[in-house]
Amino acid sequence: MGAIKLSAVSRKEINTVLEAVAARAPSTAARLYDDLKGLFLFAVRRGDLQANPMGSEGNGGLKRPRGGKPRERVLSDAEIRILWHRLAEVFAARPEAVAAIRLALVTAQRIGEVCGMTAGEIKDGVWIIPASRSKNKHAHAVPLSDLALSLVKEAEAAAASRGSTVFFNLKPARISDAINAANDSFQIGHWTCHDLRRTAATGMAKLGSPHVSHVLNHRSVTKRGVTNQHYVHYDFGAEKRAALDMWAKHVAKIIA
Repeated sequence: MGAIKLSAVSRKEINTVLEAVAARAPSTAARLYDDLKGLFLFAVRRGDLQANPMGSEGNGGLKRPRGGKPRERVLSDAEIRILWHRLAEVFAARPEAVAAIRLALVTAQRIGEVCGMTAGEIKDGVWIIPASRSKNKHAHAVPLSDLALSLVKEAEAAAASRGSTVFFNLKPARISDAINAANDSFQIGHWTCHDLRRTAATGMAKLGSPHVSHVLNHRSVTKRGVTNQHYVHYDFGAEKRAALDMWAKHVAKIIA
């Protein structure tokens, strides 16, 4: 909303922002509504505002946008093979994007976390995503399979050639835009980078791993309950490595 003072924010400004977000991402708009509602209620309780500009939903206030249906897209093995090989062709002018997308699939990590990977985050075959770059603000150790390491080394060499320590030097939004623009070229139906994360998670589960939540850094699952939250401090490194190695070998078999 720019530099508008908190006390000057009106329902109209809030609605303008929500409508703009809803036009491109309904689920994000619904979550934004919840965040703003919490923000303004907090301000009222503190005495920073006299009233919540959003009003009450059941009493003429702003209505919560309808969240979009969560995506359930999981790529088949045949689609993974086509995607893997067509990436280099479709994004011939963007080799960094090719490596980043492939690494997101092989490691099951978010494309935003992949894009910011640096040399300092790789140690003894493990990628440590720092809390500052993790979506849930908790550091996350990702064991790298042989296939993942080969992609990392490619990216490292490319980064060194341009004198950078950031392997990919890409903005996630740019990759998403490029994928959307070129989606028809892959001829596998519409897909997104987050679909690759879901595909990897589904693949690991199908292969028999019970530790997918640890690989994904989903603390809402792995730290559920008093025991897991306060007493269990094991990082499940060996189990995560086994799951990711198994998945990488499956991917390697598919693309061979």
